[in-house]
Amino acid sequence: MRQSFLAALAALQETGALPRRCDLTNRELVRELDRSPRATSAAPTFGWLSRRFERAVYGQAPVEMAEAREAVSRARSLRGGLSQEGG
Repeated sequence: MRQSFLAALAALQETGALPRRCDLTNRELVRELDRSPRATSAAPTFGWLSRRFERAVYGQAPVEMAEAREAVSRARSLRGGLSQEGG
């Protein structure tokens, strides 16, 4: 879960859709992305990854294999979508 979230975050930062700032919480990053004209299609996916990451890491909720696979799939899809958008 952590790696999927971090891969998506890195892709968004590399394209300039999100700032490279360590002082923003995950929720603040989701809000920033909602406002970003550079990655509007990525916002729902990043929001999903962010919520699952927080639940697993901070809430210490177990992650089922299907959910982990979904996270990897969504992170890959997000990165691919950003490439297609030219960002």
